[in-house]
Parts: sequence; structure tokens; C-alpha cells
Amino acid sequence: MMYKILALAFCLLLFTLLIGQMFGFEWAGGEGYDPHLRAEDTTTGNQFRRGETITTLHERQQIRIGEATIISLDTDTTITLVATTLGDVAIRLSRGRLLVTQTAKDGSFRLITNFHESHMESGTAYFENNEERSVVSIVPLDGTTVEAFTKQDGATETVTRPVGIFEVNPVTRTEFDFEPFDSNPEFFHWTFETYIPG
Repeated sequence: MMYKILALAFCLLLFTLLIGQMFGFEWAGGEGYDPHLRAEDTTTGNQFRRGETITTLHERQQIRIGEATIISLDTDTTITLVATTLGDVAIRLSRGRLLVTQTAKDGSFRLITNFHESHMESGTAYFENNEERSVVSIVPLDGTTVEAFTKQDGATETVTRPVGIFEVNPVTRTEFDFEPFDSNPEFFHWTFETYIPG
């Protein structure tokens, strides 16, 4: 009888620790609970969850994540919300163009593509994933600094000027000139007209 009680107590303790670890409780060796930030369309108020894919076809859309991240999506753009926690906001850009404004209130912002990842603490940047040409364009605006990591060659670089990264072997990077209102005037006019500051 004593062995059954000890075995039951051991199983109960193990079960409790596993559940605690699953939810990240510190007493179970986790890093603590990290609540998800609210992600919503700034026009309609529709809410999105982590893991959800958002596609714009013929319309543009602006999404606010938490208090500090605003993502403006151009037409024909597809993103997936990868992480929406206080310290880490990350999206996967499958195709299209977007403009991100990030303040340091909610931590950092990451943009992920098939072979590339960009990281930004605060500022404004324009990203474009042209899947037909296998080119990811990173355009820091207003003095923003973006850290770009390419998975194929393991290279990390600090981007302060517009750069195109060709996601083919071998990976090549090309700087280029960029004027927002010359390259995609309708999108940038719409973005700055509808921008709702945090």
C-alpha cells in the first residue's frame, strides 16, 4: 500500500511539473508567463491571433500589434503572425510589401522570409518580398537600423541604406537608391494618411 501511495505522489508531482513547464511557470523551470499582445485591424477592429495568416488582395490593411507596432500591408501581400508577445513581435512575409513602425515600448520586431530574418528595435522600415525574383528588399527609413541575417550563408549585417538580398545560391546583396513616393506612391500616401500613432 505504501508503494502505491509513493508511486501516485510521484506521478502527481511529475504531472504538475510537466504542466507547469508547458505554461512556462518559473517554479517549473520556465521563464514565466508571457502574454500575447492584441493584434487588430486599425480600421475594422477585427482581431488576429498568433499563427494566423493575413492576405490582402485588392485592398490595403493596417494592423496594430500591442501599443508599439504598426504594420501597413500593401495590396497582394501575405503575412503570418509568428509571435505576438511583449518582448517579441515577429511576422513571416510570404510575398508583397509592407511598412513597419516600431517603438521600443513592446520590445523588438522581427521579419522572417524563407532564407532571411530582419530584426529592428525601433524605427520605420519598408520590406518587400518579391518571390518571383527571389529578392527581399530592406529599406530603413528616417535613420532606422535593421539587423539582417541570411540563413544560407550565415551572414549578419547592419542595414542603414536600402539593400536587396537575392535569396539564391550564392546570396548576393545590392544597395540601391529608394524614394518612397517615387517607387510606390499610392501605398506610401495611403500609409501616411492612415497612420494612427501608438
